[in-house]
Amino acid sequence: MKKLLFVLLISLNTFSQDGSIDNTFNSTDLGNYFGDGLDNYVRTACKQSDGKIIVGGDYYTINPRRIGRYNIDGTIDETFDVGTGSDGTIMSLDIQNDGKILVGGLINNFNGQNQWGIVRLNSNGSIDSSFNPNLNGYVTKIKILSDGKILIGGTFSTVNGVSRNKLAKLNTDGSLDSSFAIGTGFNNSVLAIKEQSDNKIIIGGSFTTFNSLTKNRILRLNSDGSIDNTFSIGSGFNSTVWDIDIQNSEIIIVGNFTDYNSSISNKIVRLNSNGILDTNFNIGTGFDKNCYTINVLEDNSIIVGGEFNFFNSIERNLILKLNSNGSLNTNFNLGNIDVDGTIGIPFHIKILLPLNSNEIFVGGYFAHFNSTYRSGLMNITVDGNITTFNNGTGISGNAYVYKLLKTNDSKYYVLGRFDKYNGQTNRNLAKINYDGSIDLSYNSGLGTNNQIVDADLQNDEKLIIVGNFTKYNGVTKNYICRINQDGTIDNTFNIGSGFNDFVKRVKVLSNGKILVSGSFTNYNGISVNNLIRLNSDGTIDNSFNIGSVNGYITTFEVDSNNKIFVLGNFTNFNGFNTNTLVKLNEDGTVDNSLVIQYLPDSTVTKIAIQNDGKIILGGYFTNFNNYNSNKLIRINSNGTVDTSFNIGSGFYFPGSAIINNITIQPDNKIIIAGIFESYNSIPINNFLRLENNGLLDNSFNTGYELFDNNNINAILLDGVKILIGGGFTKYNGEGKNRITRLNFNSLLNLENLSYQKLKINMYPNPVSEILKISLTTDKELEKVNIYNQLGQLIKTEKKQEINISSLAKGTYFIEVITNKGKATKQIIVN
Repeated sequence: MKKLLFVLLISLNTFSQDGSIDNTFNSTDLGNYFGDGLDNYVRTACKQSDGKIIVGGDYYTINPRRIGRYNIDGTIDETFDVGTGSDGTIMSLDIQNDGKILVGGLINNFNGQNQWGIVRLNSNGSIDSSFNPNLNGYVTKIKILSDGKILIGGTFSTVNGVSRNKLAKLNTDGSLDSSFAIGTGFNNSVLAIKEQSDNKIIIGGSFTTFNSLTKNRILRLNSDGSIDNTFSIGSGFNSTVWDIDIQNSEIIIVGNFTDYNSSISNKIVRLNSNGILDTNFNIGTGFDKNCYTINVLEDNSIIVGGEFNFFNSIERNLILKLNSNGSLNTNFNLGNIDVDGTIGIPFHIKILLPLNSNEIFVGGYFAHFNSTYRSGLMNITVDGNITTFNNGTGISGNAYVYKLLKTNDSKYYVLGRFDKYNGQTNRNLAKINYDGSIDLSYNSGLGTNNQIVDADLQNDEKLIIVGNFTKYNGVTKNYICRINQDGTIDNTFNIGSGFNDFVKRVKVLSNGKILVSGSFTNYNGISVNNLIRLNSDGTIDNSFNIGSVNGYITTFEVDSNNKIFVLGNFTNFNGFNTNTLVKLNEDGTVDNSLVIQYLPDSTVTKIAIQNDGKIILGGYFTNFNNYNSNKLIRINSNGTVDTSFNIGSGFYFPGSAIINNITIQPDNKIIIAGIFESYNSIPINNFLRLENNGLLDNSFNTGYELFDNNNINAILLDGVKILIGGGFTKYNGEGKNRITRLNFNSLLNLENLSYQKLKINMYPNPVSEILKISLTTDKELEKVNIYNQLGQLIKTEKKQEINISSLAKGTYFIEVITNKGKATKQIIVN
């Protein structure tokens, strides 16, 4: 017996600590926003000699703000360290021959240093403090010339105290090149600069005069800054020029204009080298909306990007390819944008950057092309195919996980707001295998057109989803839908016109009926409260009636006795005076055994119920039922405060802490997730476990770091594992995009007390052939999971007599899941 206990203790000590990452789950997830794209405009990009791409714009998704560097495969290059980045929009980038990076934009401050309009970075992202042109305005365009000198355009009027209105030439050290003289300069912004092979410089923008001469939005300068009078533009353009490129000796220009020198030219023209309109450039009616960027490729074909939807009356969204003569290349078609194929302006493309003879980097503000998620940046081939650049790992694409569920065959549902799982389009709903790989047999089609915030599984494994969506796979399903196991809509669930507003919570009850709460006031044309119960076919269950409420309901929870605990902003519930929380019977009538006498001082958002009937509440409050308790409290079943639960000073975060999730383990330890940086004055970020008395459980070591989007919202206990989801992109310093699985072995170190409370019996133990599980008559077996000593799931059964003769001798852990709860116990196979 002593030898057996010694072997058991040795085997248990091999387990990873609670809270550590389970590296067997989705091991290819790179985290760190890989595959996310960006949350705002990309305006500029440049390519280093090693193929890495530097991107600038308005975006905030990655830290630092507004500038980042990407590796060739689209992953973020974390060796590029620019600190806090720019305080304003990055408008232009260029790279010198020595690898230093010029950054221009609406900049006042870069990484905490005063840098007006322009900054030069070393190749690692640090500021080159030797470069300081001392401008009095912003920079909208940077162009490094063939001799290495730097031409800058913008809103400035002086450089180091010398008059240079909107355009200046700098030496390589940032000093002013005084040999480049422009007189009084421009009266408005310079936005485009192109150097010809003869060193003459074409300038475009929104200006109408140069050096007191009328020059509408275009002109050509000699290398010394004087005007080239051989370039004859006549009346020029009637609106802004955004970009310029050269095709052989001819000049192609794009912008907002509709007229060049009194000739109709919608958004694009080709000029001869002398500035005269080339009438052989055949664009027909041209573009319907603005063009922002152009690149002439090696074969003289032309790539154009902008916010257009049509060219010459043919649909082309944001990007197209023209043949060398200006006609549309019909073989190049990236298709529609946005989720439903509808147009969503202000989507646009701002930058086209050829990377090699076959590939082009595309940057701007867009979401999808033909249902392929690419938020703000992508690579395409010259033939118009989207490449695997920035393809994504984990949950990605403006992403957040709100709910996690496990099926009887040990697969997981992941639900929330996202576009991709491991680079494959799965809009707001994905089904994945136990190892974290995508379940390719499951097809949700277009998914939902907005976020899923909650879901539950029926006994037949059909999935009910609720949220802010109005369509599932293109079919109108207002805020609720039931889905078959293969991802198709279950049409036997007849919701009619559905709900008229957001559904926030759903729970399948033990009798198969469905409890729903949200912001709605109408279901299928019938006026309802914002807590109703549906029959299994989707019709309203009129036997459930909560009466009148003098406020609104936020969420609910159901205990093992089918009592319903409802949270909200109310003081009276169907004639019963209680504040924020009420307990209901199965038919919706009030169970007056629970009373909250005093209003909390702020919102209560989360509720969880222990096996002993005690209730844990979390939210924004600091005082609940006239008791000081900072963001978390436990109350007795009658509503009085449980003073044995001591959280000390509670949770702290600058501004306000918040509790997002409360999950109670079978041993009554409590997992808390939210936004906080300390608990009871102990530094700890956003994720912790408490002992049953409220003390911090230091054995739950997450090492969790604080990041801008670090929320954990979804927690799923899964035997000796815990699946977590939310907005995080790192966990304990390791990249993980919004979902990961943690080791969770402490419950296996001792026989679980829940077996005694649930009156579950398992025998014989040790066992060699048939393991028997007995339950009391009030319990139904849902499933049995068997784990080995490494915490790996090796077998799932749905019966109370299990043949284990095929298992190797040793220690195993049996998780029994019933309709009244679950518990875990060790067994010995001999």
